[in-house]
Amino acid sequence: MLDMVILGLVQGLTEFLPVSSTAHLLFAEAFLGIARPGILLEAVLHLGTAAAAIILFWPDIQRLLIGWWASGIAVAIAWIALVTIIGFPIAIWLINHLPSILTLRPRTRVWTIGQDAEGRTVICEGGRSQTAWPIRGLWFILVGWWASALWMALVWLVQLTVIGLPLAMLMFNRTPFVASLYRY
Repeated sequence: MLDMVILGLVQGLTEFLPVSSTAHLLFAEAFLGIARPGILLEAVLHLGTAAAAIILFWPDIQRLLIGWWASGIAVAIAWIALVTIIGFPIAIWLINHLPSILTLRPRTRVWTIGQDAEGRTVICEGGRSQTAWPIRGLWFILVGWWASALWMALVWLVQLTVIGLPLAMLMFNRTPFVASLYRY
């Protein structure tokens, strides 16, 4: 029984290292002289680790599961609204909030601290310089509306694969630029 507790500790402590936890179990068995208990114990140890990870990250997993579907709906509504003049403001608002819709968390804001001409400390929200409105409008009319549809469909497909989720987040953050050259 003590052998199994030791193997459970080895499994739990080494699971999140970038080296196979199964190899750690094999080394622990060899180092401590524990007879190989069999594949069933190793399977139970791995299931226990998976269950612990799911419990630990459940709030994030829940947000992503809801966000996957909510972002797909938001992408469809945004693009349909983009092709109508009346729905354009709603579409721009949705496109700007896609990362927040996916993760169900607000966007982080950047603040800068500096001094004005008289030496007083000034705190302001940081932003990037934007392309002029006429150029952005022309871009949207000629390129942005169809490029954003392809872009958002691609991003939504990429985010369905768990491994592509970080890339999808980066791509969702670039959607306003693809649609209207708007930079965050």
